[in-house]
Amino acid sequence: MLDLVVSVDGGYKSDSVPTGLTTTTDISSKTHTILGGIKYSMKPSGKMTPFITVTGGIAHSSSSVSSNSALDASSNDGALDIGGGVNYELNSKWTLRIGAGYRRIMATAGVNAFRFNLGVVLPIGK
Repeated sequence: MLDLVVSVDGGYKSDSVPTGLTTTTDISSKTHTILGGIKYSMKPSGKMTPFITVTGGIAHSSSSVSSNSALDASSNDGALDIGGGVNYELNSKWTLRIGAGYRRIMATAGVNAFRFNLGVVLPIGK
């Protein structure tokens, strides 16, 4: 079965870096993505249904440095996400999803990310 999928997510990181004997600089970064694409579900085997997904869209990234606002930056770049996993039907309304994927953000330096996920699926329109 072929389904349309939409994904909206964000990633956040901050760190304090020593810049002297008694001083530190706070660095933070954020990435938000909006992706859309397809999910292909294979033939179910009992309560398990394997699937693969391919999505594309946009990633907005920003970073800031507390000691120097001239180093603050933001950008919008294309993003591609390829992944797959297994849905396990818990009952007629709840499904457990386990998956993994690869995400590429087409920034100047490029960002490659591997991810693992676990979650609950609540279908809309079934």
